[in-house]
Amino acid sequence: MPYNSVSYIREAGGPGELEKHLADIQGSGLTTAIVGMLHIGNPEDHKDDPKAKTMKFGDFIYNNYPDDLIVRDGTFNPPNPDPDPKKAKANNEAIAKWPAQVAKLKQQGSVRDVFLVVGSPPRYWPDFKNIGTMLAQDDGAQLKKNLVALQDAFTINGRCVIDGFDIDCEETLDQATQDIVVRFCEMVFDLGFKVTFCPYENPDWWRDCMRTLWNGRDGRDRDKLSWWNLQCYAGGIGNLGDLSPWIDALGAVVGPQAASSYLVPGLCPAGEDDVDGDVHCAFGPNSFETIASGWKNPKLRGMFLWRYDPLALEKNRGLCSGPNTLAEYVKAIKSGLSKG
Repeated sequence: MPYNSVSYIREAGGPGELEKHLADIQGSGLTTAIVGMLHIGNPEDHKDDPKAKTMKFGDFIYNNYPDDLIVRDGTFNPPNPDPDPKKAKANNEAIAKWPAQVAKLKQQGSVRDVFLVVGSPPRYWPDFKNIGTMLAQDDGAQLKKNLVALQDAFTINGRCVIDGFDIDCEETLDQATQDIVVRFCEMVFDLGFKVTFCPYENPDWWRDCMRTLWNGRDGRDRDKLSWWNLQCYAGGIGNLGDLSPWIDALGAVVGPQAASSYLVPGLCPAGEDDVDGDVHCAFGPNSFETIASGWKNPKLRGMFLWRYDPLALEKNRGLCSGPNTLAEYVKAIKSGLSKG
C-alpha cells in the first residue's frame, strides 16, 4: 500500500519562510505537510509579554504575536499591530503572500494534503481553553467567523488548499476538554475540513473523542477522523516500544482489523533540540527505518516526523553522521514500514 509520510513544519511553514523551503519539501516525497502552530489569542495568558497588550481575545495567530496575526474579528491579515511601521508592513506583506505559497506545496511534487495544527503545551498557549470560552460566549459564532475567514483566504481557484486541522490538545484531558475538542471538530467538519488527532497519552480519552464524532451526536454518520499522529518522543516516548494501547483504542471505534491503518506514529529527527536546548542525534534516517521495521505491523498507515525545521537549517544537514534531509527521512519511512 502507499505509505503516508508526514512532517510537521513549524516556523519554516509560516509567512515569510515557506517560500524558502518549497522546493525542498516538494522534492522530498512527502505526502502530508502539517503546518503550525495555529493559536487562539488571549492577552490574559501573556500578561508578562508587553507585546500582548494589543492582542485581542480570539485572534488567530501562527506561532508568534504580533508578527503572525492572521485573523482578527473575521478578517484575514488585519493591520499588523507591530509598533514599528516598517515591520508591520513587512508582516502584512508576508501574510498576504502565504496562501499562494501553501497552495504551491500541492502543485508540484508529492504532497497530497496540507493540515494546520491547533494546540500547544498550555503553559505557552492554552488554545482549547480559549476555544471553549469562544464556544460558550456566543455558541461559537466568532470562532466560526474566524475559521470562515481563514478558509476563504486559502481558497484558490474554488478550492481551499488547507485540507484539514490536526488536533494537538495537551491540556487537561477531562470531560470538559473532550466536549470542547469534539465541538471544535464538529465545527471544522461542517466547513468541509478533515481532522486528525495528535495524542501522546491517555488513549481511552482520545478513543472517546473519536467515538463521539464517529457515531455522530445528532445522528450524522460523516464525521470520520482521517488518522492519529501518535507522538513517540518527549512526553510520548513510552509509546515507542509499544503501540498496542493505541491500536486497541482505535480498534474499539473502527474495528480490530482496521485499527492499525488509522495510526501514524512519529519521532523527532536528528538535530532537533530537546527540552534542555541540547541537540540530540538519536533518530537519524537509519534509526527511523529500523524503528519502523521493528513495529512489525504492515497495516500501519504511515509515520511522521516532528519536525522539518531542523532539517531546513544548512548547519544541520551533515549533523549526527549522516545526510539529514527530509528526502532521506521520507525514504527511510517508506523502507522501514515496507519491512515491518
